[in-house]
Amino acid sequence: MKALLQGSMQKDKIIVGYHSLREALLSGLPLNVIYIDKSRKDKRVKEIKKLARERRVKVLEVPEEKLKSMSQVPHQGLVALVSPVEFMSFDEFLDELKPEAGSIVVAIDSITDVRNLGAIVRTCDAVGVKGVLLPERRTASITDAVVKASSGAVFHVPLVKVVNLAKAIESLKGKGFWTVLLSPDAEISLFDFKERLPLVVILGSESKGPRQKVRERADFVLRIPQKGRISSLNVSVAAGVALYQLARLNGILE
Repeated sequence: MKALLQGSMQKDKIIVGYHSLREALLSGLPLNVIYIDKSRKDKRVKEIKKLARERRVKVLEVPEEKLKSMSQVPHQGLVALVSPVEFMSFDEFLDELKPEAGSIVVAIDSITDVRNLGAIVRTCDAVGVKGVLLPERRTASITDAVVKASSGAVFHVPLVKVVNLAKAIESLKGKGFWTVLLSPDAEISLFDFKERLPLVVILGSESKGPRQKVRERADFVLRIPQKGRISSLNVSVAAGVALYQLARLNGILE
């Protein structure tokens, strides 16, 4: 494949142009996101969009200036970020997952800061999380910045891209998992929670939390007790506190 790759360990690798991007999609090369000049509506763009949908690659339509800032060579209105990691399909992940006490899955929703996402994945590796669910939209892509923030943990924790996070959580619940959501307004303290169950821990953005359709899937809503004047922890810190406590409770950490 004559794909035109740019970048280094310090910059996200990209593919530019119709032919290179088409071949990348057909070959199954893992792509994070495809950026398309929003003024383009031709057959080639429609083909790329169709291939992206089939392979569940996120597509964003952006101004041409955005593409110019990403590439110093002619891009034909098409630029894609190459994923540094491989993702598991949700079906494969579900087939291999066992709903036993001590099994913890993390579901990420609307966390767009790459440092927070990387730090969360790093904690997931440390406490033996079985996998991390990542929606195709509204969540940061796995770029080199996430790899760096995770200290390479993204290569050890199964990362699972899903089209519909709420439905994926329902599938896990149907297999025997229970869901936990963190909220500063919850009545039950994380430290009073004593259930030893296979768990899905739902993590959302600091400002709004997870979307309503995802929030509605929660079986248990827990708060992390705090003494300070600031009402919430950074999401990656909150994830660390919760995951260590739940892993200890479930016998993962001794």
